[in-house]
Order: sequence, then C-alpha cells, then structure tokens
Amino acid sequence: MNVGKESASALRPYHETVVAAIGRATSSLELGVLVDLLVETLVPKEVGAVIKAWCDRLKELDLDPENWHPEVLTSLSEQKRQHERKTVL
Repeated sequence: MNVGKESASALRPYHETVVAAIGRATSSLELGVLVDLLVETLVPKEVGAVIKAWCDRLKELDLDPENWHPEVLTSLSEQKRQHERKTVL
C-alpha cells in the first residue's frame, strides 16, 4: 500500500474514523459490519464519543441496544471505565 503525502494528511485518529463510520451506517446490516471491530479493538481515547455515536445510531435505526449486539456497549463501557480509572490514578 502506497500512502503519499495527500493520503497521509487525510488520516484521522481511530475514534474519529469509527464515529464517522457509525454515522454513515444506514441500516442494521451496515452497522453490523462494525460490531467485531468495536468489540475486539482497543479504543485509545474518546471512548465516550464512540459510545454516543453508537447509541445515537441505534436509536435512529430503531434498534434496541439491550438486544441488538449488546456486546458492543459492554465492551466500550468497560474500556471507558478503564480509561477513567487510569486518569484518576
């Protein structure tokens, strides 16, 4: 893969890219593509922004967060708690 200056300048932090991808999902199928990524990847910062984007999109798509891939919120919430503990210490 060849990443030139133009491509490299378009790169964004992980959380910004994920929030944008969640926002672009127009169906549960499209949103579902992100489930494994969100569950299996450490969000280095701004986990709260990812959680908000996820919850907002679920609401917009009329999906119940307790029944539609609840593992996403479980994983992200745990990561948020871990981030908060690190900042307190």
